[in-house]
Amino acid sequence: RISVHGLSKDDRHDSLKSSSPSLQSSRETNELKLIVLKDIRVTLLDKRKEKSYDIVINSLRTKLNDKINTTNFSINANMLVHNLAFNENNSSFLKEKKFTGDFDLTYNKKDNQLQFDSINFKLADHRFNLSGRFDLGSASSNPKFSVRLHTKNILYPFAKSLLTAKLNKALSIVDLDKKIDASVNLSGQLNIGDPLILVNWKANTINVTTPFFYFVNEFFPCLLTM
Repeated sequence: RISVHGLSKDDRHDSLKSSSPSLQSSRETNELKLIVLKDIRVTLLDKRKEKSYDIVINSLRTKLNDKINTTNFSINANMLVHNLAFNENNSSFLKEKKFTGDFDLTYNKKDNQLQFDSINFKLADHRFNLSGRFDLGSASSNPKFSVRLHTKNILYPFAKSLLTAKLNKALSIVDLDKKIDASVNLSGQLNIGDPLILVNWKANTINVTTPFFYFVNEFFPCLLTM
C-alpha cells in the first residue's frame, strides 16, 4: 500500500498570497511532502553485477522538506532485510534482520549525494549509529559510497551474523566470551566490485579462544581488513 501526499496551490496558507512573481510561481507548484509505504516487498536481482536485494517494508513514513540546495528526509522505518548482497558469491549482509529507526537523511543537490550523519537505528533490537554518503550520479560518473557503523556492548556471535557468510567464517577463528564495542567501515564503488571492509573492535578483561591459543582476562583490540 502506497500513500503520497502533496501540498497543492489551493492548500497553501493565505500568507503566501503576494504580488511577488516568485511567490506566485511557488504557489502554483505542487510540492511532495509525505510518502507512506506499507506492506511492500522490494527485490532487485542484477546477475551481471552479481548483486541482489530483498527487503520487506512493513512501514516507511518519509517527510520531505525541499530547500534551494538540499532536500531533507525525516524517516520512520520498520523493515525486514531478507537479503542484501553486494556480491552474491559472498552471500548477504544483514540476512533476515529487522531494521527499525527514526532518522534524517539529506540530499545535497550540488554534489548529487545522499548524506547522513550519526543516525540511530536498531538491527534485531540492538542499537547502532551510522554515518555515510552515497553518490547518486550515473554509472558513467563512477559513483562511490562510504559508511561508518558503530555499536556498543554487542555479543560477538550476533555481530558476526550481520556480516556475510564468508566474513562470518573468517571471524569464527576467534571466539570471545563477553560483549564488545565494534565499528565497521565500508567503502567502494556502487556499480562494480566488492566494498573495502574495515572491522575494528575492543573489549576489556575478555577471554579469547582461538584454535592455537587461549587468552584470559585480556584487553583485546582488533583491526581487520577485508
